[in-house]
Amino acid sequence: MGAVVRKDYWAHLYDGKKEKLITHLENVGELAGCYADAFGCKDIAEQAGRLHDIGKMTEKFQLVLEKKESHIDHSVVGSIYAENDSKNIENAANSLISDAIFAHHTSIPGGIGFDPEEEYHIPENDEECSFATQKGKSNALSTVEEYEKIVEFIISNNLDRLIEANSMVDSVLTMGSIAKMLLQRMILSCLVDADWTATARFEDPLYYDKSRDISLDADILLNKLDTYHGEIVNHSEKTEINSLRNIVYKTASDMGRSLKTGFYSMTAPTGTGKTLALLKFALENAKKNQLSKIFIVLPYLSIIEQNSMVYKNILGDDVVFEDDSQTELNEYTKYFQDRWSCPIIITTSVNFFEMMFKAKAAKLRRLHQISNACVVFDESQTLPLQLTDSSINALYYLSKYFGSTVLFSTATPVPYVYRSGITSVPFEIMSDTKNLYEKYHKAKNTEVIFNGNELTYEEIYECLKNEKQALWVLNTKKKALKLFDYIKDSPRERA
Repeated sequence: MGAVVRKDYWAHLYDGKKEKLITHLENVGELAGCYADAFGCKDIAEQAGRLHDIGKMTEKFQLVLEKKESHIDHSVVGSIYAENDSKNIENAANSLISDAIFAHHTSIPGGIGFDPEEEYHIPENDEECSFATQKGKSNALSTVEEYEKIVEFIISNNLDRLIEANSMVDSVLTMGSIAKMLLQRMILSCLVDADWTATARFEDPLYYDKSRDISLDADILLNKLDTYHGEIVNHSEKTEINSLRNIVYKTASDMGRSLKTGFYSMTAPTGTGKTLALLKFALENAKKNQLSKIFIVLPYLSIIEQNSMVYKNILGDDVVFEDDSQTELNEYTKYFQDRWSCPIIITTSVNFFEMMFKAKAAKLRRLHQISNACVVFDESQTLPLQLTDSSINALYYLSKYFGSTVLFSTATPVPYVYRSGITSVPFEIMSDTKNLYEKYHKAKNTEVIFNGNELTYEEIYECLKNEKQALWVLNTKKKALKLFDYIKDSPRERA
């Protein structure tokens, strides 16, 4: 059976409109290359975009668009071409391209049950052309003749271009497994985001304008932050604690302004103003290194809500986007969540690492946004112990290969240097943390007394009854409720 010849091949049919396949391929290639340019992989992502949907140039898939066929895998066709006939077969970037194309509607291939030689081979007869892929679908190709026609189309439209060697392509050969994993996900992220964005723009011409990245204007935001901080300083008492807060803020400012992108830590006691100091460092470092975004990653929803309110109050609701399980979206902010297109993103560590390590294409759409960015982890000591090595290594490679700055902030420093599985530990930006903590403990003027005896509710009440304000922490909600009821029902006395 010969290949069916159509006058035009379509990528999408929507609401009576038709999008030509070549138009979609060129649009996705352009967008994917633009996204990957931030980390030196423009040509690789662009190539993946130009080839990703070439499998739609098959009779089976055109019948899918006409709702006459289903369960057809068009993605594998581009992978077959990239693996067998591309100009870049001998190029280290080729596997990144073929795997990204294969995964752009499902997940990154690998592990048990995936054999690239089986998945990416050219079918030799009608029976082989129907082999099932890992996605449980049939190959869109029907004949070798149809495949040859696709190859001719690729060449005549200059969709396959030779990728010149560059620093990132050369690095693929020497990268460790975690770095390669992150690079593969980055390429797939650029492809998926470009594919979904281009498709949405075809369906709604205004989508691109609504969803495009809002630029980070560090100068304007720094002016707002410094004005806010200056008012706090001017209205604060001249105490030792406030003096330490000023030291932390100035150090964060100086180091952010002077450091290149890299992997850093900032250790300072609780109560020394790290919330503002972290933002100051991030903005200064973004300005120095022309970074496009800032991410504030926090472990708990309660902290996120608190910090988000502070940052929005300083910088504005249109600059800061809070993305967590409790985020309520409106017509405007849903685009921020789709693409993380807002200049400053505040999110949970769970949300961040799920996006970073998941293999599914949908989860990875936003991953490329953390390249060329400043990523700040507050309360960094809360990273789960069983995932610490892989998490820190991935973040280190984010700073090494993808043009980002990563900053760990904590009041409880973790001795990462003793973990043998960590490639590199963060560089501390506070010059004398020991002296800082000594001054802090003197300034606090707090005496801690440990009483090993268990107190009754009556004894606790006697300690509290003459105080205007007091904090008493109990280890269960049940005990706290009983203490509350006891105090509520007891007569209040004043000395």
